[in-house]
Amino acid sequence: MVRKFTFLFFCLILLSSCNLKEGGFFELKKQPKESNDSHQVIKEDQPVGLLNEEIRITSAGDSLTQGVGDSTKSGGYLPYLQKAIEEDGMLRPRIYNFGVKGHRTDQLLNKLGKKDLIKHIEKSDAVVVTIGGNDVMKVFRENITNLKLQDFNREKEAYRARLFQLLSKIRSINNEADIYLVGLYNPFYKWTSNVKELKLILDEWNQATEDSANHFSKCYFVKIEDIFVSSKENLLYQDDYFHPNDRGYEHMGSRIYQALNQHTLKRIILN
Repeated sequence: MVRKFTFLFFCLILLSSCNLKEGGFFELKKQPKESNDSHQVIKEDQPVGLLNEEIRITSAGDSLTQGVGDSTKSGGYLPYLQKAIEEDGMLRPRIYNFGVKGHRTDQLLNKLGKKDLIKHIEKSDAVVVTIGGNDVMKVFRENITNLKLQDFNREKEAYRARLFQLLSKIRSINNEADIYLVGLYNPFYKWTSNVKELKLILDEWNQATEDSANHFSKCYFVKIEDIFVSSKENLLYQDDYFHPNDRGYEHMGSRIYQALNQHTLKRIILN
């Protein structure tokens, strides 16, 4: 049985710390701007790589893709991913950011029906997705006064089904692109490491995410939970202690680059 007081206290912290208001896309090199039809190109001017060949990456999902907590407002982990690919000197990365803060799996599914996003996925070598954190938050919000583990278990299965739909949709748009599904993390680990129920919930939701990725060819789960657990430095945005700060996004970018380097970059270079 969940320890109600500890769990409720955690939930109140969580809800007060996280800005759940849905935002919009934003334009390159401008202050973030609410819009439903635009997206962010991470960098316009690309250095010419040794192979003079592009790698096109479309990123979609929630605030982790939009980059909430990024002091430069340039797209969270994506500029670090961009830089890592450029430093290889082999490919010219072109990255498009369709992240929207507050998005859940159902909302991203709807977004996958938009022409602009479809057009970019069709032309992409890789698609990076961050999603799921707000699905977990929805369970907290709707059951805050009587929170039970079975609430998370029930919603986890619905989340798994939506992820399957989401990945199926991406695969139907582009059958060749590699898909990278980024896992979830607990931003409050340092304060709640002794709350076993929270670790159980996160572990099971991450497992559901990884299982969903494993159902599809060329679809890879990218684990980031350990980054925020093992680091001795502060990796969280000081205004909410929920989203990553610049250093946190740098670690995320590095982890996602490692996955791309193992699969997509190697495939393009060898071909």
